[in-house]
Amino acid sequence: MRKWLIFTSFCLFYISCISWQDKDLYIPEIFVNARQEVYLIIKNQGHTPIDESNIDLEVYWDRLLPITFNLDSLDPHFRKPGDSSIIKLPFNPGTKPHIVSARIDTKNAVQETDEDHNVYLRTISSDSIPQSLIFNYPTPTHQFDEAVYDNLIDHSVMTDQVIWYEGKHPYVLKYWQAAWKDRLKLEIQDIYNGVAVSYPDTLTSEFSREQAFDIFLRYVAHSLYIEQEHLVPWSVNEFAPGDYNTLWDARSYFDWDSLQHTYHYDYQAGGAVRVFHPLISYLAARSVLTGSATQLDKALSDLFGFIRGYFNHTERSGLIFYQDVRSTWFPQPGQQHTVFTCWATGGMILEFCRAMNMPVRRADIELYNGLHTQLHFPTLGWHLTHADDLYDPMFYPIHKQVLSTEVLMNENEYYSFQKNHPICILDSCHTRRTQNTYDRRRWMVQKAASHGSNGLGTGFLSLKLDESQLAFKSYLSGDEFPDILAPLFSVEEQKRINQSLLCPRSDIKMMKERYQRYLACKNNTR
Repeated sequence: MRKWLIFTSFCLFYISCISWQDKDLYIPEIFVNARQEVYLIIKNQGHTPIDESNIDLEVYWDRLLPITFNLDSLDPHFRKPGDSSIIKLPFNPGTKPHIVSARIDTKNAVQETDEDHNVYLRTISSDSIPQSLIFNYPTPTHQFDEAVYDNLIDHSVMTDQVIWYEGKHPYVLKYWQAAWKDRLKLEIQDIYNGVAVSYPDTLTSEFSREQAFDIFLRYVAHSLYIEQEHLVPWSVNEFAPGDYNTLWDARSYFDWDSLQHTYHYDYQAGGAVRVFHPLISYLAARSVLTGSATQLDKALSDLFGFIRGYFNHTERSGLIFYQDVRSTWFPQPGQQHTVFTCWATGGMILEFCRAMNMPVRRADIELYNGLHTQLHFPTLGWHLTHADDLYDPMFYPIHKQVLSTEVLMNENEYYSFQKNHPICILDSCHTRRTQNTYDRRRWMVQKAASHGSNGLGTGFLSLKLDESQLAFKSYLSGDEFPDILAPLFSVEEQKRINQSLLCPRSDIKMMKERYQRYLACKNNTR
């Protein structure tokens, strides 16, 4: 009898695992051993064996040309559920730090449970003490042609959109004095000549006029270079000129201190990041974006999927903290891709878009606990009403694939969101921040609860309901926001949401496991 029960339990477990179709490739770590050998770990975190062929692995080490492995001929242990393979990489780390990135299954040979965690970005060093990084642009396929760049500077969409500020006075690119344009062309020529970019381990937050102008020129030179060399699948001339006004407006980089006559990073307009050079974000983009990211919507979807899967938001309440771009994209092994505010997340997205010539605008939004940052992608009509929404667990793909763009409003939704009148009870009315909080949370819960054609909401909401009916009622009522004057959802609406989220116990068990696994990957714990 006991043997029969054990056999039955095994069969039920096996059938449950098969029904999950749980294949989940993951790169936990790249590490250097005591003999200065570099190894990469690949793991199948799922319950289903991986029997697909032609699974590839791309690894970038400092430079942009990848080394590609076909995993068919390598250690097969990663194909077993819960097992790992260790692959030796042909690199010698030496004493200098290196930025390394890897992506597994770039051709999507495996239909995975979780597609967010197929990328790995780190700074590898044999020394734990931070050091400057030196890196290069991809080798140009042409020589520098001054006449070509004179034409780009004077006749592309950038000629009216690149604006430097001398103090508070704007200077548009097409009206720059010859000496400024010559300095810009020297920056471009350095790229063609293979001049290495040195990224320091620490950055100041106060700059002289010359230092700030040099940093600004690097960004403009980068944009012109990738446009001319077709290093992104789109062109700046394909979009409306106004779509780019954040990318090349110096006010989104620095703020002018008229008393000290210095430039500083701008916390709000610049996104709370330490701007220095766009190449580090371009290197990150080359790793984050998949081969199918030939249009802006797919490129942003890839970026948002990476942010959802890897960015960890850790509050530093009351502190003005400027995010280091290099260590956020490429942290040390064992560390996380940590962001400290929604401003920093917005700033990292700005840096990504600057590095890739992707139109974006930034704005503020008042919410219940203060002022926050939001982003608008004008060519797509997409609005990210709060940058932290990208890693809201309501939209984790732990039950089924949830597009990372689900958290975005379209133009009509955003217009309605902006135009909503405040709720009033007797002589009390919502403030703008309270109404924004109410409308935004209500929209997000509705979106998550109605996700998918079968009406079954995202896995996180099902887990919240399973944890406690009473707590979930409080969640749908908006009790966490004491200033709102009415419940987020009426009693009838709450009943309909509850009904749409009811799941079999086997599904709940699966969601719990995948949720914990998702967090483990996000937190770089294994």
